[in-house]
Amino acid sequence: MERKIPPKQVPPDLFSKYTMNGKIPVGNYYFDDSYPPEKPLVYEKETVDLFIERIKRKVEFNYGSTDRFLHMALEKFKIAGKDVAIMGSTRPLYESVCLFYGGKPITIEYNKIITSDCRLRVMTVDEYNKNPRRFEVALSISSFEHDGLGRYGDALNPDGDLEAMKRMKSIIEPKGLLFLAVPVGKDAIEWNAHRIYGEIRLPQLLRGWKVLDYFYAKPVSALIAEQPLFDYVQPIFVLENSESENFESNCIFRTMPTEIAFYKMISVVSKIKNNIIRQKLARDVKYLQYTSEHTLSNVDRINDSSPGGAPVCINSQKEDSITVQGWALDESSKSGAKSVFINIDGKIDIPALYGLYRSDVAEHYKNDGYLYSGFRAYFKTSLINSGVHTLILKIVDSQGKKYYLSDREITLHVE
Repeated sequence: MERKIPPKQVPPDLFSKYTMNGKIPVGNYYFDDSYPPEKPLVYEKETVDLFIERIKRKVEFNYGSTDRFLHMALEKFKIAGKDVAIMGSTRPLYESVCLFYGGKPITIEYNKIITSDCRLRVMTVDEYNKNPRRFEVALSISSFEHDGLGRYGDALNPDGDLEAMKRMKSIIEPKGLLFLAVPVGKDAIEWNAHRIYGEIRLPQLLRGWKVLDYFYAKPVSALIAEQPLFDYVQPIFVLENSESENFESNCIFRTMPTEIAFYKMISVVSKIKNNIIRQKLARDVKYLQYTSEHTLSNVDRINDSSPGGAPVCINSQKEDSITVQGWALDESSKSGAKSVFINIDGKIDIPALYGLYRSDVAEHYKNDGYLYSGFRAYFKTSLINSGVHTLILKIVDSQGKKYYLSDREITLHVE
C-alpha cells in the first residue's frame, strides 16, 4: 500500500469546514508522522520497564504537568484489573502508566504496532473495526486533537475529532470512564499538528459526556483566557459515558470537585516551582561553558514565516508575540540536547520547551535518539524594541555541561 503524504496546507475545499466558517484561526506547524505498513512501530519490553521505573518516581514526561494530573486522576478513579483501551500511541508511555496502576492496556492505533511485551495488546483501527468490543475504561492523552488532520496517515476529515469522541461512546460501556487530555487554549488549528480547544469547540468535543472531574491548577475558563493564540495546556478530564445524548457539556466552565480542593494550593506551588525553574535555567545557560564544536539544529518557523536568507519581518501592531519552533541535537553524543535557548542580540536568553516529537528528524538521521528533539519558544514582541535584531540558538549538550551555538544566525526586523 502506497503511503499518502499529508498535505502541507488546509485543502481549499475543506477550509471553511475546518475553521467552522472562519471562526477558528489556522497556523502552520507541519508533520508527516504516517508510517507505511512495512515499517511498523516497535514496542520493546525493555522500554516499557524503563517507563514504569520512571513512573514510580513520578517523573514528568513530554506533557509535563499533564502527567502529574493524570496520576492524581488515576489515584482517585481506579483502573486496577480492568481492560483499558489506549486510544492512539506513538510510544508505550501510557500503556506503561496503565500497567503501573494495575490496568490491562489494549492499544488501538492507526499505524501498525508490533511488540515483544506480553503485557501489551495492540491493534490497528481497521483491526478493531472488524472485531469491535467495549471497555470499562479508555485513556486518550493528546490523541483526538489530531484526528482528521492527516498527520498520522489518517484520512482528512474536518470533524474527525468530534466523530472520534462519538465513536468512543460505542467503545466504552455505559457509565464507563474516559480519561481525556487535549490542548486547551483559544480555539485554533495548527496545521497539521493539532487542534486547540476553546470556548467554541471544547463543548462540542465533550457533548454527550458527563464530566465527573477535571484535574488542573486553574479553571478551564481561566486557562482559555490567559493562553496566547496557539499556546495551550492539556488538563485531564474524567468523563462518564452518559446515557443522555443531550448532556450539556458547558458545565466544564464551572468549578469541578477536585479543582475546589487543590486549586489554590497548586497555583501557589506551581508559581514557586516555575519561578525556581526559570531562575535555574537562566543561571545554567549563563554559566555553562561555550564550545565551538558543531552540532545540528534548525529553526523551521518564526510565527508564520520560514526563515531563509532574508530577514524575518515582525509587525508589532499585528503580532504581539513571537513563536520560534524547530529542532536541535547533541551530535557528539548522538542524542537529543538537554535544553535549548533562543538568544536575542547576544543579550537575552529565552528558554524553549524542548523534547517535542520529531519523527522526521529521527528518520532523516536514522537515529531514534532524535525522536524528541523538537522545541518551541514563545515571547512577547514587546520584549525587543523596533529595529533589526539577531536570533541564534544556544543548545545545551545532553550532559548539561556546555552549550553550542547554532550555525545559522537569523535576522529579525521588528516594525
